[in-house]
Amino acid sequence: LSRKDANIPLELELLRLLLARLNGVSVGVRVLRDTLEAERTFPIINGDGSALLNYLRSVPLDGGTDLNALKNLPRAQGAGFYLLFSDGLSTLGRTGLTVAGSPLWAVNSGAQANYPYLRAMAERSGGSLVNLSLNTLSSAVWEVGQPAFGLLDVEMRNRNLAAKDVHFRREGNLIVGKLVSGNAHLDLQYGYTGRSALTHREVSVGTPLDTPAQRMTAGTIARWWAAQEAEELSIDPETNQDALVKLGQDYGIVTEGTSLLVLETLEQHIEHKIRPARSRAAMYDAYLAHDQNATAVQKQKDAAQINKLAQRWKE
Repeated sequence: LSRKDANIPLELELLRLLLARLNGVSVGVRVLRDTLEAERTFPIINGDGSALLNYLRSVPLDGGTDLNALKNLPRAQGAGFYLLFSDGLSTLGRTGLTVAGSPLWAVNSGAQANYPYLRAMAERSGGSLVNLSLNTLSSAVWEVGQPAFGLLDVEMRNRNLAAKDVHFRREGNLIVGKLVSGNAHLDLQYGYTGRSALTHREVSVGTPLDTPAQRMTAGTIARWWAAQEAEELSIDPETNQDALVKLGQDYGIVTEGTSLLVLETLEQHIEHKIRPARSRAAMYDAYLAHDQNATAVQKQKDAAQINKLAQRWKE
């Protein structure tokens, strides 16, 4: 029932169109609840998937989902691949990221979903995320099962840029990371998902922040980096809750478990105990100074209270 607001008829129509392209193959179906149920096999002859679709329509819905039951999905036979229809939300247990033995396409059509989890699970297996609330049905039918060409990985040629701090989207052209000092030499690796890189391109980056315009751009890029970092942490939001909150406070972005306040003055930031964004340098420094002073004052009050209690205890 956690997916009752998803567009299930649209997802079934996608599956019908995918099955219509097949002939002489078997499709295994396993229902995921708190466990992964036994597989049922449906032969597809001349694109007729009616038996499979009727079975899915008859499956009763309940509310318990444990995505850990997907661990160790074996390699599919031949050129087979997986389709996962899920919102990526576990209602039972804490979720670890599963990487399937064969390419997996994660399909969802609802607004409520853990899209970072679904995207990571799909792309690390060699598939991709199919968001039917954004993609058209025709583009989704063309995409599923097809290896996509794009950026596979970014490697560092020097140590100025930590690999864990680099983010990119396979289908995009924007790469962001933390430049520690000097220049960073990057090796961009391109190829098809789930396969070895076919081509490389080496680039160097490193621009000093000399002008206000450049500093403003750096603030925008930093927030975009933070958004990608938050998406990575959101794969397991429970484990990374503190890191997500800190990331949102440091960069002024909305993360898992936080909300957005529009704060314009230093007094408002002090009232809500939220640090200004680093791009607002003067206000950020003033907030830190106030925070340090308030901490010192509080320590003096605590020391006085402890001394007072100690004296009363002696008496």
